Amino acid sequence: DTLDRGALEHSYDSLTLVAEPRLLGIIRELLPARVRHLVSREIPKDLSFEDTPQITTRLGRYGNL
Repeated sequence: DTLDRGALEHSYDSLTLVAEPRLLGIIRELLPARVRHLVSREIPKDLSFEDTPQITTRLGRYGNL
């Protein structure tokens, strides 16, 4: 709902999804069409067990998010 509302309000113009590979497909299916169209990048990584500094370091390798 938050992502859909943000898309309606033009709060963002692109979205990067970061999730465990199998979960990316599930997320993609659940996103409303207007949000799905704004997905510019998908990163198939499970970072759920990382702390914030580790996540920042790992995602920094992908450039501007």
